[in-house]
Amino acid sequence: MKRAIILILLSSFVPGIFSQEKFDDLFRAKSLFDRGMFGDAIAATGNSHRYGDDFRFAGLRGEAFIASGDNNRAIISFNESNMILEASGELGLARVYALLNDSKSSAYHLELHLKSSFRLPQRELQLDNYLKRIDESSEWKALWKRDWYTQLEEGVAEVEYLLEKNRYEEAATVAKSFSGIYKDRAEVDYINGLLSFNNGRFENAAAQLKESIDKDQGKFKVWELYIESLGSAGDYVSAVKATGKAIDIFPERLSFYISRVEFLRKSGERSSAMVEVSDLLEYYPDNEKLVDLAGKIAFETRNYSQALKYLSDNIESHPGSPMHYSARGDVYLATQTWEF
Repeated sequence: MKRAIILILLSSFVPGIFSQEKFDDLFRAKSLFDRGMFGDAIAATGNSHRYGDDFRFAGLRGEAFIASGDNNRAIISFNESNMILEASGELGLARVYALLNDSKSSAYHLELHLKSSFRLPQRELQLDNYLKRIDESSEWKALWKRDWYTQLEEGVAEVEYLLEKNRYEEAATVAKSFSGIYKDRAEVDYINGLLSFNNGRFENAAAQLKESIDKDQGKFKVWELYIESLGSAGDYVSAVKATGKAIDIFPERLSFYISRVEFLRKSGERSSAMVEVSDLLEYYPDNEKLVDLAGKIAFETRNYSQALKYLSDNIESHPGSPMHYSARGDVYLATQTWEF
């Protein structure tokens, strides 16, 4: 994946956060984890001794140990993460102890997580599949009797929930109730952008979300919506640039790489898009979206034999997805043949 990553790093706005080698090691380990190759992911994070200042290697190793059923070594890894960066491994520890049905220890580490800058939204924590194992315990109930979130954070969560339920007017009313009080906060810009996006005003959404990012660099969900807004507004060139910046902050997030390839394709940069998707497929050879993109790009560049291979591979791996049959049919129609 080196060609694609080098291009992305050169376009990034926070140079020097990751060395090329470190970037590749983290992405490789995450790809192995995502593909269910937990033993290989654990081995890949073994390079983390070279990056003693990056908690993500230890955290990912802890997740891989959980997935492989080795809870004791997961605890060791999450404690290592905490040693690198305070509280970075507390949620992982809370999850492990929940798996061990140790509600007291789980609640203790969850409390430390809630007190940290890594704190996830309440709804996300309460729906967490690991933590659900202790949600009937007295420790869990006592923990959630306390106020962990600010009025603004609770307001943001309420707006997000209402929009998920397609209750736009109610969401707008809630947003208005606190936007005046916190008008200079990045969270308000995010909520305004979210409302604009849901109302189909994509250019406004992109501008508002950019303001949010400029104020505090942006959370993953803000970057994700910002990039989607740019794409929905048809500004594919800006969307490509934005994905490069997002990748520099979130190098392990595959969704940004997929978006980048999609917007390169839509902006007419199909050669670059094919280079990057080919590199990504070395790490995620069975990813449905990546294989589909590769097939579309090959088709659009009239490389029909290559397009047929990608699309046929997707049909074999995902026989229940009719869109792949339709895409392969387009190749046959374009060549007016049923054989290659």
